Amino acid sequence: MAIDITGINHAQSPLHKRSEQTDTAPANGSGAAATDSVTLQLQAKGLHVDAAQDDAGLVDGSRVESLKSAIDAGVYQINPLRVAEKFIQFEADLEAP
Repeated sequence: MAIDITGINHAQSPLHKRSEQTDTAPANGSGAAATDSVTLQLQAKGLHVDAAQDDAGLVDGSRVESLKSAIDAGVYQINPLRVAEKFIQFEADLEAP
């Protein structure tokens, strides 16, 4: 059974009317615009500091460039055992206090 949807007027569809009502209604019901706020936890602030330290020279630029070159040339070999070990270590670091 085929359904012809070419003659549907989207402005009259109940779904379209419902979305229009929710888009124009205020979120808090008072008529004032709702405001959102965001607070960062200490862990998130620490991540920001870590990123700044990376920019300060803690990243070995020559190593990054050599890895990029090896990947671009198609000669970079992935050691699956080392990747697995790093995943395990990462998980252990997350659980440590």
